[in-house]
Amino acid sequence: MHVMVPLHDPFLSPRLTDGLREEVRDLRISPVDGGHWWPTENSDAFCRLLRQTTIPPGPPNKPG
Repeated sequence: MHVMVPLHDPFLSPRLTDGLREEVRDLRISPVDGGHWWPTENSDAFCRLLRQTTIPPGPPNKPG
């Protein structure tokens, strides 16, 4: 599981992730310097973080 935590969210505290490590075996928490709408306002960065955990590493695709 990958949880992205906007550090400046006025609605959801980063502390909501407290205790998750004890409950979730394969947990990755990524703090981000943003607010509640960070994923929408920074879609490129959001997608990069998402890809880091959803696409297994491998050789780059060769053109052609």
